[in-house]
Amino acid sequence: MNTVKILLISNTYNPVYARMEEGFLESAKYAFHEIKKEITFGQLDVRLEVLDLKSTAHFLEDVKEKLDDEVLFILGSAQSELTYLLLKEQGLKDYPIISPLATSSFLLDTSKENNQNNFFQTTSSDRERVKLLLGQVIEYYPGKKIYYYYPDAHKLSYPMGLKKDLENALKDNKKVYSKGFEVIFKDNSIQNPLKLPEPGCPVIICAGSQQSSKIAKYLRKKLKRNQIFTFGSNSNLLNYYMIGSVVVCDLDRKSKNFFSREHLKKLLNRNKDPSFTTLIAMNVIFNTLKIKEEQILQTDNNSNLRQSLIDYINNGEFNVENRPFSFWEMGKSTVNDHQLLRISQGYLKPTFGPTKMKGELAPKLSKRLRTLILKAVSYGATILLVLRILWFLLKEYDSWFNLFKNKTP
Repeated sequence: MNTVKILLISNTYNPVYARMEEGFLESAKYAFHEIKKEITFGQLDVRLEVLDLKSTAHFLEDVKEKLDDEVLFILGSAQSELTYLLLKEQGLKDYPIISPLATSSFLLDTSKENNQNNFFQTTSSDRERVKLLLGQVIEYYPGKKIYYYYPDAHKLSYPMGLKKDLENALKDNKKVYSKGFEVIFKDNSIQNPLKLPEPGCPVIICAGSQQSSKIAKYLRKKLKRNQIFTFGSNSNLLNYYMIGSVVVCDLDRKSKNFFSREHLKKLLNRNKDPSFTTLIAMNVIFNTLKIKEEQILQTDNNSNLRQSLIDYINNGEFNVENRPFSFWEMGKSTVNDHQLLRISQGYLKPTFGPTKMKGELAPKLSKRLRTLILKAVSYGATILLVLRILWFLLKEYDSWFNLFKNKTP
């Protein structure tokens, strides 16, 4: 076979995940064209086939319609619940499925339970993110009750996966007292009054970026200045109500480990939500195709060929921007470059910055802001008073000068 395809599954029509999906799609297109310039093939023609779902009602049927003999890889989906359906489908078990953004821990668990070796995550699982975040919360809020909020969602959704990981982690820390509350959304707005946290207690939000922002807005409008912790680096989080919040990201926007500044700049120019893990995934695919090019050109048995590709990915080591990258058992990424970031006020708009934990920063940020406003008002009033006095003196000087001039013979 001379033509091979990478089937990319996106869902940009979903309003809740639209920004993440658009970032995934743009990053994949960018990575495909950039890497294709660097990795050249002899007779092999590599193509990117995009399935951008308008609805998920017939998800598996839509995927199967795109699966012809030329498709060797499935890239996506970015949503954990859709990726779960791919893993459970018997007819897809000989396809390498690479997920750059679906982070739910139950995906790797499902792969392990079914003894599958065709699923690969180029990102870290939520279990590891939760562990990192909870460690920080416990360290800086010892003895404090932890409040956590999660939206009413499907049990295999990203928020419910986070909730389960958090509750399991809390069970391991038996001395930590926590209280969880379900948030009811209708038409993507909060319908039920939330149970408000006690002053000084940390808040963890287990939700996607859009819903996390809505929960934060609700709390802030109720004048609750509790420190908020949540997940992801989506631009939906960059708003006034999230300022001061701490987020745990993977291969975040500040990372210099994997990608050159040139790639970063180009990606950010294309989309507000670049996916670095998608660049890793595309790199893995192209490197595998390059190594296996001769076998691909000579084989007619696509099932055996795809299994050969799966075996190579499981055992191979890849070079991504001069750094080794590989997978542990059952497709788990060896790279754990996630870290904590703080949403802070930039020059013109909120931005992601480094985290400097010094206890409860949300109230301190509020006090600092009030102090700055009071100083600005005070200085402004002083300057205006000085200007009025000068104006009065100039007018008086002009009057006296004219009077003296008229009396002079």
